[in-house]
Amino acid sequence: MSMNLTVKGITCLTCLQLVMEKTGQNPLVKKVKINKSTKTALIQAEKETNQEDFLDILSNTPDILTSISESANCHCCTEFYFNLVLD
Repeated sequence: MSMNLTVKGITCLTCLQLVMEKTGQNPLVKKVKINKSTKTALIQAEKETNQEDFLDILSNTPDILTSISESANCHCCTEFYFNLVLD
């Protein structure tokens, strides 16, 4: 089963890079891809990760995004959108 979370609404590259660094630190995250043109982050789970564990680690993503926006003193990244895919 593949699982990933797409985060949209990050309007600056500084915040996008910080999202990649912070979410990629979790051992259940296989990789984080950023798309600079669409300014989205795709967070992919490791293959053997179960759905409940992946959802649990992603539950703090909104807090991570808020702290990134505040720490970077960013006023443009205020509305985030999430798309969770569980195949």
